[in-house]
Amino acid sequence: MVVSLKTDLRFPIPGQQGHGDRIIHGRLWYWFSNCNPFILMIAIAVFNLCKSLHFRSKIINYLAGCSLLIYIIHENIILRTHYRPEILRYIYEHFGYSNIILWVLAISIVIFTFSLICSLIYRLLLQKLIYKESAIFFGWIKKGWKRFENYAIKF
Repeated sequence: MVVSLKTDLRFPIPGQQGHGDRIIHGRLWYWFSNCNPFILMIAIAVFNLCKSLHFRSKIINYLAGCSLLIYIIHENIILRTHYRPEILRYIYEHFGYSNIILWVLAISIVIFTFSLICSLIYRLLLQKLIYKESAIFFGWIKKGWKRFENYAIKF
């Protein structure tokens, strides 16, 4: 949604988006997506700048450990395709577009909080069990790979 808003604000005239042009033919959208090489370079640069920072706060470190789970939960296909459009439709029907930014920020905070609670429940209840099971599964894969390597080396 953010990407589409970004491109709609930058190119309000449909002909400028490259749809009517035979040479560009819609390829202009590529530069405003997350696949843009400049955005990827900026992300890598910010990551390299921040990776040397060490936080001594247990809360920040614990939340950072939950960040992948939070992302996986809130980008879940069910939430993305069914609940998010319904939430935005509810906001539009009941509150209109006058305060849409505030409502979207409020909903984002609610989704983040819900995802954080789910990730904390996972870390407290299921993480040790899943680590044990995945270690066993990894052992099986490792044995199979070593057999394959030995077989491939003989040739």
